[in-house]
Amino acid sequence: MLQQASFEGLTDVVRILVENGTDVNARDGYDTTALLAASAHGHEEIISLLLDHGADANLRDHQGTALQLAAYFGHKQSARLLIHGGANINAEAGRYGTTLYAASIQGNEEMVHLLLENDAAVNEKGGQYGTALGAAVYRGHNEILYILIQHGADVNAKDGQRRTVLQAAITKGNEAISRLLIERGADVNAKAGRDGTALYIASQRGRYELVQHLLERGADVNGKSGGDTALHAASRAGHEDIVRLLLEHGADVNSRGGGHGTALQAASGAGHEDIVRLLIEHGADVNVGGRALGSPLWAASYWGRKEVVKLLLEHGADVNFVGGFLNCTPLQTASSRGHKDIVQLLIQHGAIRE
Repeated sequence: MLQQASFEGLTDVVRILVENGTDVNARDGYDTTALLAASAHGHEEIISLLLDHGADANLRDHQGTALQLAAYFGHKQSARLLIHGGANINAEAGRYGTTLYAASIQGNEEMVHLLLENDAAVNEKGGQYGTALGAAVYRGHNEILYILIQHGADVNAKDGQRRTVLQAAITKGNEAISRLLIERGADVNAKAGRDGTALYIASQRGRYELVQHLLERGADVNGKSGGDTALHAASRAGHEDIVRLLLEHGADVNSRGGGHGTALQAASGAGHEDIVRLLIEHGADVNVGGRALGSPLWAASYWGRKEVVKLLLEHGADVNFVGGFLNCTPLQTASSRGHKDIVQLLIQHGAIRE
C-alpha cells in the first residue's frame, strides 16, 4: 500500500501511513520499497517524508538504488535529497550500474555535474558499458564525455565487452570522440575485446580519416587482432583507399594469420578485384596463403570470383595448389561448388583433372 501511494505521488496518504507505523522499508511483490518508487518518479515531498521517518536510502531492487533511479530519470532535486539523506553515491547495483553511469547514459549534464560535485567516483565500474565514460561514448553524449574527462575519467577504461572506450567510439563511428580520446592519451595500440586494436576496427569499418589519424599518432600498422592485421581487415571489407593508405605506411603485404591467411587471400575470397591488383602491385605473393581457404586462387575459386581467378592466374598463381579445408585443388573446389566458368578457366591454364 505504501509503495503504491509513493509511486502515484499521494503525499497525504503516505503521511498518514508512516505516521501510523507503516514500515517505510517494506518491500512489495516487485521487491520495491516506497523510497525506490518515489525516487523513480521524482516525488520530492514523499522522498523527504520517507527519509524523515527512517527510510533506508541505500536499499535497492533489480534496477538499482533510489539515487540511481533519480539520476537515470533526471530528477535532480530528488537526487539532492537522497544524497543529503545518506545515499551512497558510488553504489554499484542493478541495470544502471552506478549513479554517475545512470546520469551519463541519459546524457543529463546537470545531473552529472551534481554527482561530481558530491564526490561521485568518475572511474567507478558498473553497467553494460563498464564506466560512466563508456556509457557516454556508446550513447554519443559528447558533452558528457568532455565533462568526465575533465574530472579525470580513465580514457583507457574497458567496457563490459572488454573493449576500450576508444575502440567503442570507433565502432560507433564517432570521429570527434575518437579524436578527443586519442588527444587525451588513449592507447592507440591497446588490444582488447574480440576486435583487437583501434586501427583494426577503423580499417574494417572503413573509417579512413580515423585510420589516418591513428597512424599519425603511432598506431602499429602491423599489429595483429586475432592473427589478422588492419590490412587483412580492410582488404576483406573492400576498402581500397584504406588498403592503399596502410601500404603507404609500411603494412606487411604478406603477413599471415587469422582466419584468412593473407590480405591477398582475404581480398580474393571476397572478390575485390581492384584490391587484389593493388596488393599484387605492392608485392603480394600470389601463392602464399593458409588457413581454411588455402591460397588466394583456392579462395577465389571456392567463392566463384571469376575475374579474380583470371587476375591471379595472369600473375602466376599455382593452378594445382592442394589445400584448404577440403584439402583439394582450386579445380576440385570450383567443381564442387558448380562454378563452370572457373572450372573451364582453370583447365585452360593447366589444371590437372584427376
